[in-house]
Amino acid sequence: MNDIIIKIQVSLKILINWIEKNGWVSYDPNDVKGHPFFIALLSKQNFFKKLLLFPLYSIYIITPVTLRYILKIKPTITPGGMGFLAAGYIELYKATKDTQNLKKAKQILGWLKNNRIDRYKDYCWGFPFDWQSTVLIPKNTPITYTTVECVKPFVEYYKITKDKDYLNVAISACKFIDKNIDKKQHSNNGISFSYTPLDDAEVINSNAIVASVLLEVGQIAGIKEFIEIADKIILFVLAEQLSDGSWYYFSRRYKNGSSIIDNYHTAMVLQSLTKIILLKGDSKKRDTYAESLIKGLKFYLDNFFTSKGIPKITPDKVYPINIASCAEAITLFSQVDIVKREVPPDLFRRIQEVNKKLILWTIDNMQDPNGAFIERKYSFKKIKLYSIRWGQAFMLRSMALSLLFFTSTTKNGTN
Repeated sequence: MNDIIIKIQVSLKILINWIEKNGWVSYDPNDVKGHPFFIALLSKQNFFKKLLLFPLYSIYIITPVTLRYILKIKPTITPGGMGFLAAGYIELYKATKDTQNLKKAKQILGWLKNNRIDRYKDYCWGFPFDWQSTVLIPKNTPITYTTVECVKPFVEYYKITKDKDYLNVAISACKFIDKNIDKKQHSNNGISFSYTPLDDAEVINSNAIVASVLLEVGQIAGIKEFIEIADKIILFVLAEQLSDGSWYYFSRRYKNGSSIIDNYHTAMVLQSLTKIILLKGDSKKRDTYAESLIKGLKFYLDNFFTSKGIPKITPDKVYPINIASCAEAITLFSQVDIVKREVPPDLFRRIQEVNKKLILWTIDNMQDPNGAFIERKYSFKKIKLYSIRWGQAFMLRSMALSLLFFTSTTKNGTN
């Protein structure tokens, strides 16, 4: 056990050194998708456009930074990356009790306060560039997923410091989602929120995260309306779970059937269920949620990892291995301990075993000697785009959580 703790500590040390040396500005995997040339190629595709995309994707794989230089895309600070960074430093504070980590988190949260999308009354965040989703999303359009991921560290910081200014930001952001994001009613009394104010996409992982955040903020602040909305979103999420325990990325109604089932979005749903079960305490609903979680965990373990702990992108495809799959899986496995009583002992042991293999593999194969984590790994090539949002911030949070998990289990003698 001490060996993996040392491995995690070394990984964190060189990662933090890289972040502090290079700062918050970086390229992002989605910034290319917002370039007018790419938007033109991705919209209403035909044979000629597909022919043009192939060499561009080839350049991206060989040298992603050069492609951005050619297209004159500049690195920037993304609010989503800042949310994950703040969360990472807070978890690191919990693991080490080093107050410098809490100070760093406060600094980042200050940036988020000052860089919200200010044309709305309440707090919200999005991308600082155009990007192509189910529709074209202009820069500085609020994104539901980004907003709730930014809310999380404000809630955690409040829980540590009891500074109500941070709770008020979280309450404001939850109000924004309730008032400004499109809601759909479902036949089982469930509801779902769209991904942005401009689309009607029903994304499962985004809704699961919204439910967990609304539930926690509602409980802390005593806002019954948030709790009631969260309960209805959970009904939607549970209804979308397939019989084998999996979830599609989009709702079945939205896509008229199936969409992709992938690693990291599945992990996000399971993380949210874990949090929801913890928050629900001994309520009757907890058993229903736990049943869904266990079914989902079994599917996730059975289908998304090789025997060596390598994260597959889909159940039938290993490559490309995405750093998000590594980060979200480690985050999930390091958090399941908080609902350990719901998880069968053999399943919990299996989670611990896979988590150890995954952490070791990720450090050895996805972290460069300079401390930064790469974006993707193919069987023949690594995509060395050192993105704060899609890499460094993800991994700071997940590795800090894993350090907290393994140090606490060692102290408690539970492994």
